[in-house]
Amino acid sequence: MSGADQDEGGAIRELTIHLGDRSVVMAYRDGTKDRYTLEETWTKHPYRLSRHPVARREAIDATYGRLVAAGKTPLILDAGANIGASAVFFAWRYPEARIVAVEPEPGNFALLERNVRPYPQVRCVQAAVAATDGEVQLFDPGRSTDAYRAVSADPGGEHGAALGAVRACSVSTLLREHGEGAAPLLAKIDIEGAETELFAGDTAWVDLFPAIAIELHDWMLPGKASSAAFLKCVAERGRDFLNPAATDIVFSLRNPD
Repeated sequence: MSGADQDEGGAIRELTIHLGDRSVVMAYRDGTKDRYTLEETWTKHPYRLSRHPVARREAIDATYGRLVAAGKTPLILDAGANIGASAVFFAWRYPEARIVAVEPEPGNFALLERNVRPYPQVRCVQAAVAATDGEVQLFDPGRSTDAYRAVSADPGGEHGAALGAVRACSVSTLLREHGEGAAPLLAKIDIEGAETELFAGDTAWVDLFPAIAIELHDWMLPGKASSAAFLKCVAERGRDFLNPAATDIVFSLRNPD
């Protein structure tokens, strides 16, 4: 690990993750939650169904394999990409996939671009994933670099310090702009409670994704029922619901017709 630059969060350092005969190098800001985020992604494997029987554990991998064998490009949407830990994991795990990594906060986005530079299959979009296109307001609750919130309004001031407006993109727009010639595989969603607004809007896109991996935030927003819209959405579609590991990520898997 070595220091390289300076940033608001402290020195920019690099963490080398050894994966057998390969390694992944990722930059993070010293003195922030960045390193924890990297270590959690690469040690707890929150985006793998590792706790379940083989048929479930390999569900996403099997779908990926079928798409590649059919000459298709699997598409992974990384909503709330932060500094790129999940995007790089997906690029490593699914090298033939196209990853659309979406992150609204400028400091996080700069590190995201840096970390995915070795992976041309990752496309970075500086925006917040939302129910509709336009703008949302970005807020800093003051907890950590992975807790910025992008919501339509904050009349009660409960979301923290206002950082200004950022671009909002619907999933439909992201698929139209970045999904040409690709087949949806996985939508990873970690948007700090904004899933309430996302799943209260047009959710036709949900049917396109065989798998959704999402962090729900009832634990962070008590009394707000922030996961209700998501749970209602997937329950109406008869999808399976799995909690695969000792993390906050849960999975919704599409069942065969």
